[in-house]
Amino acid sequence: MQPLTYQPAAMVFNLSDEQVLELVHNNRLELGEYTLRLSSEPDDLLNPFEHFECYGRVEPVGRGGWGSCRPTGFDGSAEKLRLQAGTFWWQPYREGRKVYGGSKERAYVADLIDYGLQVLELELLGPVWDAQGRQHASVVLDSASVCGVEPFPDDEHTAELVRCLLEDINPRWTAKLRR
Repeated sequence: MQPLTYQPAAMVFNLSDEQVLELVHNNRLELGEYTLRLSSEPDDLLNPFEHFECYGRVEPVGRGGWGSCRPTGFDGSAEKLRLQAGTFWWQPYREGRKVYGGSKERAYVADLIDYGLQVLELELLGPVWDAQGRQHASVVLDSASVCGVEPFPDDEHTAELVRCLLEDINPRWTAKLRR
C-alpha cells in the first residue's frame, strides 16, 4: 500500500518562457502527469476606487444619468462616463496641478468600472493515492493566487504574475516527497 503523499513535479520549478506563455495563452500546461491550470475571476472584495487613489474617484449618477449635478468634491475636470455598468461621474486623479484624465486613463477607468479587478489563480493538479492505494488523477495538489489584478493585463504582465505564483507554489512542494 502506498502512503498518502505527493510527488513534487520537478519540471514545474524551471518552466521556460515559452511554457509560461503557453500557460498564459491556453490557461493550461500539461507537464507529464501534472497540469498547471490558470484561471481568473472577478475580485468582488476589492474596489479599486476605494483602495487606490491613482484611478481617481467615481460616483454613480442617479436615474438615467441626466440632469444630475456634479458630486461634492468633484471639480471642473470631472466628467460623466456612460458605460455598460451605468453612468458615473469620474474625477480624474490629480497630483499637484497635473490632472491625469486623458483618453487612455478614461478608457482604463471605464474597464475598471465595467469589469473590476480580477483574482488570478494558479493550480497544480496531479495524481494522489488514497488509503487503499488507489490513484486519483487531476486532483488539485496546491494553488496560489493574487488579488487586485487589473482588467485585461497584457501577456507579459500575466506571465510575470504566473512566475510569482509559481514561486509561491514551489517552496511548498520541496517537502512533499513520495517514496
